[in-house]
Parts: sequence; structure tokens; C-alpha cells
Amino acid sequence: MDWRNDPDTLTQSFHSAPKVWPDFYQEFIHEYLLDSSLPPLFALEKGKRVGFLRFRRIDDLWGSALHVAMSQ
Repeated sequence: MDWRNDPDTLTQSFHSAPKVWPDFYQEFIHEYLLDSSLPPLFALEKGKRVGFLRFRRIDDLWGSALHVAMSQ
């Protein structure tokens, strides 16, 4: 949560409002882990946290599944 609510992280996030743990925990379990074939990724460089990617499946104009990455 410290990383999620860090001021630098918030300015770079798709949603820039701080999160609170009880609500965010439920959101993470039910939305971020909903599709086990598209797990979220945490990126580290030399042990330092540098990124987080969340993937969600969407349908394109022809109805086939596409993968879209969204930073959180």
C-alpha cells in the first residue's frame, strides 16, 4: 500500500486517488486476479520497484479477445 499510495506513483497511475487497504484488498482479489491467465506483473530493477502492469481482456470490433495492459 505504501507503494500504491506513494505521491510519485499516484501521479503516474491511471487512477490517481489514494487507496485504503480494506477496499483495495477486495478490488485486487476480485478484479486484478479475476482472470488467472492474465496475472498482474510487478517490475523490479536491481531490487527497486519500478513498475506494475495490470492486464484486462477486451473485445475488439470483430468480437475477438485482445489483451490490453493498463498501468495501476
